Amino acid sequence: MLRAFVRKLKIIYLSCAAYEHHRLANRAADQLRMHSTKTLKDIGITRGTISAAAHHKCPWCSDQVWQEWIK
Repeated sequence: MLRAFVRKLKIIYLSCAAYEHHRLANRAADQLRMHSTKTLKDIGITRGTISAAAHHKCPWCSDQVWQEWIK
């Protein structure tokens, strides 16, 4: 019973951490969108791939990354 309780607490904690990671990825994507297209080309990012690049390792968006976090 204690093991199940600890497992649930771990999942709740990881869910909160995943949401925080997701919010930070959104903030990073918003910051990148403020730059000019020329500056983004210098970095090697296009406007279409900003969100995908920011959320690449986001456990909130990717089930595969979430499964790695739960292990």
